[in-house]
Amino acid sequence: MFRVLDGQASLGQIDATAAEAKEKDFARKHGLKPLWDMLYNLDPLIDAWADGSQKAGFLDLLCELDKQDPIAQAGRYPVDSKGNQTLTGLSIVDMGNVKTAANKIARYLETIEFRLIEDFS
Repeated sequence: MFRVLDGQASLGQIDATAAEAKEKDFARKHGLKPLWDMLYNLDPLIDAWADGSQKAGFLDLLCELDKQDPIAQAGRYPVDSKGNQTLTGLSIVDMGNVKTAANKIARYLETIEFRLIEDFS
């Protein structure tokens, strides 16, 4: 703080530090797995209707997508906030497999949504 008062730290440095901290916090919370974990922590019985293999299958798909795109942005943007190309760790992306996985995840989450609507109606 004294460096700021002495004028040794510029506003640009302060803004860059704040932006970096905000980006790290965003990344920590915005991925598919962290979002699922937040929902599951609110209600561990949220998917009580599913059997063990359904739960495991859902989590496997969710974790695979989260591993490839930890902040859930690469599927929407070809470059990140710093201009770097996304998904550089993948040499081939089978869009048919991505579509199938996304549909399975969507059906699982839609079932949860439907059950929540029933419970609160």
